[in-house]
Amino acid sequence: MTTIAKFATLVAIEAAIGDLVKVANASQTLAHDLAVSCLEHVVNTGDVRPMEKLVNSIPKAMRAQALAVWVEKFSSKKLTLRWNEQLQTFKAKLTTGWGADAFDVEAADATPFYDLTKEVRPGKTKTIAELVKTLGAWANNDGTNDDGTPRVDPSAREAAAALLRQFEDAKPRLRAVA
Repeated sequence: MTTIAKFATLVAIEAAIGDLVKVANASQTLAHDLAVSCLEHVVNTGDVRPMEKLVNSIPKAMRAQALAVWVEKFSSKKLTLRWNEQLQTFKAKLTTGWGADAFDVEAADATPFYDLTKEVRPGKTKTIAELVKTLGAWANNDGTNDDGTPRVDPSAREAAAALLRQFEDAKPRLRAVA
C-alpha cells in the first residue's frame, strides 16, 4: 500500500496538530498586533502602505476579508481595503478629509480582526425542486400559531398555490425544451 500522508502514525498526526495550534495561535497574535500597529501608523502618518502590505500578505486561512471589515469599522470607513479583481490584490484607500479622530485604535486593539466577524460557511444553491416543495408547504399549510393566527397568511397560501399551478402548467413545455 502506498502512503501519501505526511504524517504516517496517530502519534505523528497528534504531535503535528499540537505544533499547528502553537504556530497558529502565535500567528494570530502577531497578525493582530501588526494590524493594530498598521492602523496606528495610518493615524500618525496617513501612510496606508503597511496596511495594504499586511492584508496582501495574510495567508488564505487567516481571513483577509475579516481584516478589511475590521479596518473599516475602526476607521469609521475612512480607510478601506478593497479587492481588485484585475490585479488580484487588495488596494487601500484613505478618504479625503480623514482625521485621526475617526480612528479608534484602542477599540481595535481590544478586538482582534479574526473575532470581529463570523466565518461564512459555503452557500448552498437553491433548486427549483426546493422552491416547489416550499410553495407546496405554504399552499397546504392551514395550521395556526399558538395565538390562533394562521401560520401562513391566506393571501400567501393563495399566491403559493397559484405559483404551483403555473409550475404544473409549464412542466410539459420544460420537458420539450430539455
